[in-house]
Order: sequence, then structure tokens, then C-alpha cells
Amino acid sequence: MIRLKEHVRLISVSVLIILLATLLSWMLSEFGLRSENVLLVYVIAVLIVNMETKSLAYGFASAVICVLTFNYFFTDPMYTMVINDANYYVSIIIFVFVSAIANMLVSRLQKQIKSSRDNEEQMQLLFEISKSFLKIHSAREIVAFEQSKVEDIIGQPIVISLKTEQGWYYHGKVHCDVDEKKLTWTVSHMVMTGWGKKMFSATPWKMIPFSANKKALASGVMLIDCREKEPDKKAMRFVDTSLNLMTLVLEHELLAEESKQANVRIEKEKLRSSLLLGIAHDIRTPLTGIAAGSSLLLESFDEIDEDEKTRLLNDINSETNYLSQFVNNLLNVAKIEANRLTVSKTKELVDDLISVAVEQVGKQSDEHTINVNQKNELIFVYCEPKLLVQVIVNLLKNAFEHTPPGTTVEITYHQKMNNLIMEIADDGGGIANDKLDAIFEGVFSRDKMQSKKSRGFGIGLNVCKGIIEAHGGTISAVNNKQGGATFIITLPNEKGRS
Repeated sequence: MIRLKEHVRLISVSVLIILLATLLSWMLSEFGLRSENVLLVYVIAVLIVNMETKSLAYGFASAVICVLTFNYFFTDPMYTMVINDANYYVSIIIFVFVSAIANMLVSRLQKQIKSSRDNEEQMQLLFEISKSFLKIHSAREIVAFEQSKVEDIIGQPIVISLKTEQGWYYHGKVHCDVDEKKLTWTVSHMVMTGWGKKMFSATPWKMIPFSANKKALASGVMLIDCREKEPDKKAMRFVDTSLNLMTLVLEHELLAEESKQANVRIEKEKLRSSLLLGIAHDIRTPLTGIAAGSSLLLESFDEIDEDEKTRLLNDINSETNYLSQFVNNLLNVAKIEANRLTVSKTKELVDDLISVAVEQVGKQSDEHTINVNQKNELIFVYCEPKLLVQVIVNLLKNAFEHTPPGTTVEITYHQKMNNLIMEIADDGGGIANDKLDAIFEGVFSRDKMQSKKSRGFGIGLNVCKGIIEAHGGTISAVNNKQGGATFIITLPNEKGRS
């Protein structure tokens, strides 16, 4: 019905143009214009018909009608189809050839203009798509955007199937029942299959493969639903170009992800090597002290005075306590990495927790001063006491090991709404601003010169972060006005929060 209306419109336009040309020719002939020249008016009419109808067939049909009209109205004998003068035959033949050539040239020019406009439109669409791709950073998001955009433009249901390590991932608004074996064959052979093709022609889907490389997340199939209509050549050109663009974006994203993962693996290997070296150093040093002290006691027990024996035993005890604390840190690191660190909260007095932690650091605080700003009021916190004491101990030892002798370490705490805020601050030099965000991630020392005497190799800070987060709190570090570092712990002091 639509095509019939369009043909009626084109015929009406053609007839109107020919009538106007005939009227103009009659007026010119009345002014004495020779009939051969009247043919030029009809040539122009034929060209106008071709341009208006954009059809070569209508152009040729109008040329024939113009010849008959010219013969009827402007050749002797008038108002008949008879031609007595041979010159008219020559004029009519030339007119037919000129009209045919002009029609073909105009039609070709119109096709080129249409093609240029289509190409310009496609380039504009592809440019907009490429700009949108810059904001997307995952394979599935890229595929989802491509599916939606192509479907809107060509006006047919589209499904994009992406090959992943877990299988085929489908994205589309309609259900696709194509066998995965067909998809695999299409991708492996990289040929178009399905509707209108030799392979899998019974499938009502046109299957177009794409592959950036042989990686799992860079290959798949675009499926076009052809049950209602088949995409025309213009649509297929756009699909091919857009699919190539998407493939390039996928490949770029894949390479970026591989590069990122490679860098992460390198950093992990560096960290693992550093940790192993640090752990070996931290274990070997106290073991050497324990072995040397115990060996001296065994071999020369009677020859050593009581004061020296007491000193050696205190050293052995100190090193043993350090090893015990270090092993606990390692075990907690393993639990944190495996997401297996759990807490059993009880209501504890904050003053008691701090007192136990200060007592545990014992001899290590001889060269430093610890100030605890105790409150007149009793402040409680819900926590697992052993773990929270370990956090305070780790932070105190960190301050002792990374600050010069004579440094003052101050512990303050207060309650703010439903949270306990605890700060452990020193005045021993602070932390480089560019390292504040990284000190809880693993290996860290404030200064290479100071790190020679330090032990624990930064593991303690990583454990602190894991324990505090397991309690539902946060821990951070800042540089204070006293020229040192302040570690701030925020803990919920309500039983139900975690």
C-alpha cells in the first residue's frame, strides 16, 4: 500500500512537470522559436523528472512521453503522430540519446550524493560511538553499549554473544536460541554464517564473528534477527564498520588489562620477595640472640655472675616475646588475606586495654617516653581484647622502631557520638606525604637509616588495618604539628556494629 501511494505521487509529479514543459514550449513556439529548439525544454523537463523522482526508470519513461508530446503538438502535421519532415526524425533521435545520457549521469550523480551523505552520516555515528567507548572500561560494558547502539540504528533486534572463560555471555533485549556449537564454529572459522549463508542457513539469525586476538574476552559473535526482515547493504556496512571499531576497543581494553595485571604481578612478586627477606631477617636476629645467650648460660653457667645471668635471661625472654608477637602478626596477616579473621566482641574498659599494651612493650620503651592521657570518666568499647591490644602494641613498637631515642609517644582517646577515637602520636620526624596512603599495605620504613635498627618490616601496620576493619572501624595516619606522625583509630563502641 505504501509503495502504491509512492508510485502515484511520482507519476503525478512527472505528469505535472511534463505539462508545465509543454505549456512553456507552446508559449515559446508562439514567439517564433523553432520546434527543434523546443526539444531543449523537454530535455530540461526530463532532467527535472529524474531529479525529483530519483529514478532512472521514470526519467526514461518521461523522455518517451516528451517525444510523443513534441511530435503531437509541434511537428507537421500538427495534432497527429505522423512525421513528414525527416529532420524531425534526426532531432527526435538526438533528443532520445541526449535524454538517456543525461538521465544516466544525473542518476549516477544522485547515487554518489546519496552515498556521500550516507557515509557522512555513518562517520558521524561512528565518531559519536567512538567517543562513548572512551568512557567505558570493561569488555561487557563495551559489548552492551555496541549492542544497544547498533540495534537502535539499524532497527532490528541484535544480540552480541561474548566468549568468556566460563562460557558464552549473551547481551540483548530478545532471546537467542542459537546453539553454542554454531557460535564456536563461526568464531573459530571467522566467516559469516546463518541466514542467507551456506553454513547454518536454516538459522533465522545472521551471525557475524569478531575477534581482536585469541584471548577469551576479545572474541564473539554479533547476531542479527532476520525473522521479519533482512538488513540492507547500508545497514550491513554500518554493522561491519561498527563491529571493527568495537573489536579495536576490546583489544585495547584487553591489552590495558593485561598490562595492569602484569604490573600487579610484578609488584606482588617484589612485595613477596621483600617480605621473605624481611621475615628471614626478623626471625634470624632474635633466634641468634636466644641461641647465643642460652649457649653462654649452658657452657659457663657457674662462671657468670648473677647480674649477667639475669641480663641474659631477660634478653632471651624479650627476644622470645618478640618472636611470639611476630608469629601472631604473621598468622593474622594470613587470616586477613584469606578473609578468615573474625572477632568475638566483649565490653572492655579502654584504660585496661592501653595498660596491658604498655606493659607488653616493656623494655622496648626504655629509650622513649609514653604518655597516656587517661580520662576521669570510664569509656568502654566493644572489641576482642587480645586483637585490639595487639593493634596498640604494634603501633607503639612502630613508633619506637622508626623514631630516634628520646621521642615522646602520646596516647589519647575520647568518645565521639557512637565511636571511640584513639590517637597514638609521636614527635619523631613524621612520614613522607606521598607515603601516607601506602603505609598500611605492607613493607614500609620512614627512613633508610632508621630502618636498619627496625624490626617487623611493616607487617604490623598491615595487621592493624585488618584487625580494625574486622571490628568495623577505620585506621589512618597523618603528620601532626609536633613534627611527628599520628595514627588515628576509629571504632564503633556499640555491641551490634561491625
